[in-house]
Amino acid sequence: MSHNNFIRNLLNLKDPNITFNDNYYSEEIINNVKSKVFYATLTYMPNAWWTYYGQTYY
Repeated sequence: MSHNNFIRNLLNLKDPNITFNDNYYSEEIINNVKSKVFYATLTYMPNAWWTYYGQTYY
């Protein structure tokens, strides 16, 4: 099993467009709490849109 599949299963991620590089993990102190941080890349560009007073713009 590749590390991408292993981490995806560990974190229960369903999106196949998330990939993990070789340096995908670190332990950091965030707000005085020791945390495990995973770094990934989204491999597609989502459609950008926003709504302003009921009007949708693409």
